[in-house]
Amino acid sequence: MGTLALDQFSARYVMGRNFIGPEEVARFLGLSQFDERLKGLERIPYEEEVLRMCRETHILVAGFPLTILDICKFFPRCVILPSPEKRIGHWSNDRFARKDKLARRWYLMRKEVFNGSLGGSLRAALEASQNEGEELPRPGEFIYAVVLYYALTGERLFENVYAFCQDPANNGLHVRIGMFGSGGLCLDQFYYYRDGLFQDTGIASSRKLPGKGDVWPGSAP
Repeated sequence: MGTLALDQFSARYVMGRNFIGPEEVARFLGLSQFDERLKGLERIPYEEEVLRMCRETHILVAGFPLTILDICKFFPRCVILPSPEKRIGHWSNDRFARKDKLARRWYLMRKEVFNGSLGGSLRAALEASQNEGEELPRPGEFIYAVVLYYALTGERLFENVYAFCQDPANNGLHVRIGMFGSGGLCLDQFYYYRDGLFQDTGIASSRKLPGKGDVWPGSAP
């Protein structure tokens, strides 16, 4: 039997440095803490039991309505293509980058690729994450959490791996994000071979909202 949903103060206490609330978001984006777009986040939708289970492995972050291109503008040194000369490359024309905005809600994003997914079966990884109450995040959600965590802590997540995300690009390739080095976080497009992921690629994973249905990538086999 779960406990009631928490307020921000209690959730901050549980999650410690893995908590990024409206106060931090406002500071990073240069907003007033009273900005209308930060309202409605007073209560955390995840139960305390869930947060305690995820306190070391996930980031609890308050979502703000930004696109990936918006994130690039706020954090120009953090999101690039593998080619250093292209800070905003051809993917900037894809819908997932220029139109899809984060929802104003809480996200509970995993700090590493899902357990055992690196270089493995995409189908098996999706099924395993789903069985643990998780889903594939969209690219913007993933980038937002990773970049804000870096802004808060100075720690680069996904330094040596890519994470497969939910949306395919316009050209039928799929989006993977990672290799977060001193030059920034790379957004790459690739074909996955049949059901397999590359050896340097696992799946991104975030906790489903309570009561939310399963989310699968439309292109998954």
